[in-house]
Amino acid sequence: MSPINIFGNIYAAAMLLLCVPAIFWMFQFFFLVPNLMPYFIVTLAVPALGLGVGLYGLWITRHDDDDEFVQDTSKEMH
Repeated sequence: MSPINIFGNIYAAAMLLLCVPAIFWMFQFFFLVPNLMPYFIVTLAVPALGLGVGLYGLWITRHDDDDEFVQDTSKEMH
């Protein structure tokens, strides 16, 4: 693994860990002020999307050994 891949994995993991307290705080805020449900849903979408994108990025790059994206062209469609 190259240093940039290691840095990317550490950065993605840190962002995922930072989303968890934000979501927890938003749930607490929603239970205290239930009249702001539309605002809560929009605000919750931001860390939820960040969490989803981070997990997806870590999942699709889990077996990358080289530094470049190499497309598999061994099975060409005719």
